[in-house]
Amino acid sequence: MADDNKPMKYARYAVGEVALVVIGILIALQINNWNEERKQRLDDLEFVESLHSKMVTDTTNLSGSILFIKSINDELSQAINLFQNAEKLTEEDYQIISNSLNKIAVVESLIPDRDSYDPILTNASLNRLDQNLKMKLLNYLAQINFVDNIVRKNILSLKEIWQEYVFPKLDFQSLDKQDHTNFDFETLKNDVEIKNAMLVSRKMRAGYLNAAQAHNSLARELLLLMEDYMSENQKTAPK
Repeated sequence: MADDNKPMKYARYAVGEVALVVIGILIALQINNWNEERKQRLDDLEFVESLHSKMVTDTTNLSGSILFIKSINDELSQAINLFQNAEKLTEEDYQIISNSLNKIAVVESLIPDRDSYDPILTNASLNRLDQNLKMKLLNYLAQINFVDNIVRKNILSLKEIWQEYVFPKLDFQSLDKQDHTNFDFETLKNDVEIKNAMLVSRKMRAGYLNAAQAHNSLARELLLLMEDYMSENQKTAPK
C-alpha cells in the first residue's frame, strides 16, 4: 500500500519543484523588468537634464547675439539717416558710417552648433517623454533647422552684396589717424548701390531679429516644460 503512494509523492514533489522554478523565474523577470524600468527612468531624466542645460546655454548666447545684431541695425539706421540728411559729417558721424559699412554683411547664425541637436532625434528617451513635451521639442528642433537655413542663406547674400557693391568703394589700404576706413562721403551719399546695400542689410538683419526673438520665446516655453518634468521626476527618481 505504501509502495502504491510513491508515484503520487514523486508527482507532488516534481510539481512542487516545477512551481518553485517557475516562481523563481517570475521573480527574476520582475526584478529584471524593475531594473530596466529604473534604468530607463534615469536615462530619460539625464536626457532632459542634459538637453535643458544645452538649451539654457544656447538661449543665453542667442540673447547676447540679439543685442549685438540690434546694436548694428541701430547704428546702420543712424548711418542711413546721415546719408539722407547730413551736409557735413562730424567725427562721430564719420565713425558711425565707417562702422556700418564694415558691418553690412554681419549676421550671426541662429544656433552655430545646430548639428549637435541631431542625436536627440534618435535617442530612445525621446519616445518615452509625454506627448506634449515631445511635440514641443520636435517643433523646436524643426524651427532651428528651418529658420537657421534661411539665416545662413541671408549671410551669404549679404557677403555677396558687400563684396560687390561696398568693398570696391572703400579704402582699406590707407587708414586715417583715427583708424577709420576711408571713404568719400559726397560720392557715397549719391551712390544708389551703397544706399540699397544698407537698406537690404538692415531689412535682412531685422528678419533675423524677429526670428531669433520668436525662437527664444519658444525655447523659454520648452524650458519651463522641461523644468516641470525634471522637478516631478527628480522626486521619484530611483537612487
